[in-house]
Amino acid sequence: MTPPDNEASESFVEAVRVLAPLVSEDTFAVGCFDVAALTQEVLAELVSMNHEWKTHESLPEDKANDIAQLAVGYLSKSGVRNFYAVVSIEDIHRDGGPLIFAPLAGDADADLAREVLRSFTELLSMFDRGHSAYAKLVRAMRAEWHPSQAVWAATEATKSRYDAARPHDRPDLLMPLAESMAAGKTLAVVFSPGQDARRVLRELWPELPEPYAAITGSLLANELDYAEINLRVSPEFSLGVTLKAIDAASAPMFAKVMRVMPSLIAKAIEKTDYASALQPVINAAHMLFEPVIDGSGIAGRIDFDRQFETLGSRIAGLLASLREFGYPLRRLKQFKMLAIAMQNYHDCKIHLPASAEIKDDQGHPLLSWRVAVLPYAEQQALYEQFHLDEPWDSAHNRTLIELMPAIYADPDPKLWHLAREGKTTYQVPVGSETAFYSIEGTQLREITDGTSRTIMIVEVEPSRAVVWTKPVDWDVDMQHPRLGVERSDRDHFVAAWCDAYVRSVPVNIDDGKLRAHLTRAGREIVDLP
Repeated sequence: MTPPDNEASESFVEAVRVLAPLVSEDTFAVGCFDVAALTQEVLAELVSMNHEWKTHESLPEDKANDIAQLAVGYLSKSGVRNFYAVVSIEDIHRDGGPLIFAPLAGDADADLAREVLRSFTELLSMFDRGHSAYAKLVRAMRAEWHPSQAVWAATEATKSRYDAARPHDRPDLLMPLAESMAAGKTLAVVFSPGQDARRVLRELWPELPEPYAAITGSLLANELDYAEINLRVSPEFSLGVTLKAIDAASAPMFAKVMRVMPSLIAKAIEKTDYASALQPVINAAHMLFEPVIDGSGIAGRIDFDRQFETLGSRIAGLLASLREFGYPLRRLKQFKMLAIAMQNYHDCKIHLPASAEIKDDQGHPLLSWRVAVLPYAEQQALYEQFHLDEPWDSAHNRTLIELMPAIYADPDPKLWHLAREGKTTYQVPVGSETAFYSIEGTQLREITDGTSRTIMIVEVEPSRAVVWTKPVDWDVDMQHPRLGVERSDRDHFVAAWCDAYVRSVPVNIDDGKLRAHLTRAGREIVDLP
């Protein structure tokens, strides 16, 4: 492979020059992103999406465009042209993470470039509110000037390791990446394990059942040269996935692997809580990405391309898919945090909170369990603002309704109007047979069916949403237990059990099975579908 003979050669040469001192035998992925592709249109969409995920509010189009226009100006002034990334096996640990960097020309503004790179790393965590290990890793990355005439973003551990790195010749990584960027790709990521990693693949790869038996450790370790994902934004959007075999004879086998890959992924996730969210994406990949072998001599290459009519439709479709995928995962995370908060409350008070946990001296309900558990859900400051001797709708406590924490707000934009009204669909099941039968709260030892078989929190259908501070929840009709959780807009609802287990439950679940998991002492042993 040789550099192109046109103006694209500059991109080719830069990619090889800046990455070569940083790759080693342990490196398994390198990537490059053409910053010029961040047009005002693309940035406006990203700004809007980030705002929605963090605030549950739509950002006015003119505001998003203003922010995007300012960002484009900063990018131009900074002199940043490309972002690069390097990932090695040694980077995969708690304090590690990838090295992301931007090489700078002589006239670049280093301070502004550092701010641009810092903002870029923050953008990487746009789908997380900051609680995950991934988000903590992103926050630990520091963007600083580096003597190699570049701005680096990395954790201290990663930075120290790359400063002391001993480079190794890796044309299997650098040449495909350089070729893709020279060909005008907006984003390219190349994967190719070193020899040690290939040995591990040969020795430890599991034997798969049909029709996946063709995917063996020996095939991946011995016959695969590299894998690549690339993206082009202009003039037309295209997404490519390439597997390059070491010779033409191996290419048909990788074509077969590519054809079964969507169903392999579907099978791997079929019992997970996010299977329903991912399935449409997998189906689309199966239909859109038909492998085509285009290779001769020692190379076999399989390319996937999908052309969309306009950049606008590409962005809309991509963002819609990402959002739809993210909502169920965020909902499960909220329920997990609430379930843990309930358990911690029990540990401290020796009982679960009652539906109307906060009462006056005469036992009259004042405030919901959702207020009572605030200190156990990292909301101590909000809890301290309540007048706990006043009802939820007192003159003072009414002012706090609009401060409903995000943990009680459904992430689906179609339900954001409920959050703006201070209403939630996250409720406990109330009834004489449920875990919430007593106005004094229930001890876990009373749940003789077992905490793993008794539902603690459910997601009711939207028409049953209540003001989050109001001591009202789902009154269960045991004769018709789906009444209240059954809905037409989704095929599932989320529930948390008394052992803090969380999962999605089909809305068409058998009444008997749901009833068994709502009772605390019904002596039923029933598995959910």
